[in-house]
Amino acid sequence: MAQGGRELYHPEDYERLRQGYRDSRLSGKPYEGTHRARTKSGEIRWVYESHRAVERTDNSVIMEGVLIDITAQRVVEDAVRESEARFRSLFENAPAGIIIKDREGRVTAANDTFLNWMDWDRDEVVGKTVRDLLKDNSGSVVEEEDREVLETGKTKVRELTFPSASGRLITTTNMRAPMLTPEGDVTGVCSFLIDITESKALEAQLQQAQKMEAVGRLAGGIAHDFNNLLGAMMGFNAFLMQDLDQKSPQHNYASRIDQAGRRAKQLVAQILTFSRMGPTERKGFDLVPVVDEALNLLRGSLPASTQIITEYGVDRAPIVGNSGQLSQVLMNLGVNANDAFDGGDGQITVSIDRVHGSDPVLDALRSTSSNLQKERVEVTEMVPRGLQLLSGTLADGSDCLRISVADNGSGIAPDVLASMFDPFFTTKEMRKGTGLGLSVVRTIVSSHEGAMRVTTAAGEGTTFEVYLPLAGRSVELRRSDDVSAMPKGHGLVLVIDDENDVADMLSIGLERLGYEVAVGRDGKEGLEIFREAEDDWRGAIVDQVMPEARGIDVIGEIKKQRPDMPCILCTGYSDTLTEQKALDSGADAFFLKPVTAETLGRKLGDLLSD
Repeated sequence: MAQGGRELYHPEDYERLRQGYRDSRLSGKPYEGTHRARTKSGEIRWVYESHRAVERTDNSVIMEGVLIDITAQRVVEDAVRESEARFRSLFENAPAGIIIKDREGRVTAANDTFLNWMDWDRDEVVGKTVRDLLKDNSGSVVEEEDREVLETGKTKVRELTFPSASGRLITTTNMRAPMLTPEGDVTGVCSFLIDITESKALEAQLQQAQKMEAVGRLAGGIAHDFNNLLGAMMGFNAFLMQDLDQKSPQHNYASRIDQAGRRAKQLVAQILTFSRMGPTERKGFDLVPVVDEALNLLRGSLPASTQIITEYGVDRAPIVGNSGQLSQVLMNLGVNANDAFDGGDGQITVSIDRVHGSDPVLDALRSTSSNLQKERVEVTEMVPRGLQLLSGTLADGSDCLRISVADNGSGIAPDVLASMFDPFFTTKEMRKGTGLGLSVVRTIVSSHEGAMRVTTAAGEGTTFEVYLPLAGRSVELRRSDDVSAMPKGHGLVLVIDDENDVADMLSIGLERLGYEVAVGRDGKEGLEIFREAEDDWRGAIVDQVMPEARGIDVIGEIKKQRPDMPCILCTGYSDTLTEQKALDSGADAFFLKPVTAETLGRKLGDLLSD
């Protein structure tokens, strides 16, 4: 080696070495240390040296000792440290949870990912068994399967769900592998856990969507025929209600048939709405009269022991949407509120008011904390008591319209609150509820770019708040029809429908309103009848789904000869035909069955300006 301190030692180590020598001379104790030394060729080597101060005969002091080349050892140690650091980084920062247990099942190590999932501290985990940590049955399952890995030495993979310290359920893919010595002895079990909680939730949503698609297809398949049957039944029953003495028992029977028919119509509409297969034309309208009409229907279907009170903070409530669907929201929320009374006395308060864009509730409903904003459901505790549920997300900071339906019932239990919007979820007995009512409400509100807030407290009742965007000033509001008097008409009207009962009901109903009626039983026959006296017809009512020709095509043929002739298109169900498409294709009006002859007669009168 080169001679001389500065030449011999690495510059970064030299001062430390000199200080060591100095301390050794003063204390009389040997100096030991590791340093980098330079050879004559300039190569850097690691050395271990041990020196002590020796006093010579001339009273001078020298450092006497040995140097040992430990470069090879140092390289190995550095490699081991680097390897350990890499392992530790991989262990702690892995996206998977990792937990290592000995043969007795005690935890010897757990990474940060796993500890964060479980809301545990390392000190309360190491040295414990899984049975100690997981108080539910999952701890016993894990220990049993760990024992199998220890006995067989084989890897085991399975899906496992267990609770964290905060009670949150975590679903994982758990891969267990044996910990082996170089000789092949099993010393423990290493578990790699991949959190699949969110993917399982998405999978469940996909399954639910597929189920809803199947329900929608089934509903769509029967809706056309069912609505035709329902239309004929309700139409003929309407004649009985018109003709019978209102004080007679027979009129009461007919009224009950009408109520049952309306419920059946609503149920079909709910299934189609929930499965998103029904038409959803949007127009500007004032929600106040729509709410009034819905509440009138609701009062007729709820028991006398339930009182409905209205509190309107606005005279007009302009929105853009589907009035039928929002009426359905009010009906469903009203029925749900009545269920809270369990047959006893109760009060339902319905209010409408305008909410400023800076309102804290609107701020909460604009939160983007959820990955699936429109579908989110967040439940939180309220101060001083009660629970709050937020459903859906509002888009911007504009003012909103708030429709509230509050009851003074018993409140909603916490375990029910988070699930009540789930399809087919119901707390009612078998055959007393479909579990679709609130699901439909949520679907309709979401489709209107709205959101919901539910507040409830045990023994104090529940309030459902629906928040909808207000319509802009440029939106033209549709006027409500005047339904105070029976419409009257005259002249010759053509009815084309392949359902005999529907055609007969419409024919009789229109004749009772003053029209003369001819009936075609399919598209081909209807056009033949039309061509026999093209100039004599005042209007036509045509079904969409018929043999020989579709209703919209029949109207097209009629319009070629009589473009001035009002034509109304009706259908029991169509997943492709909307009101706008019908109007664009030549129809003057469009109705979904079941629809009464009175409603069609009123519309026909409007088109004819009678």
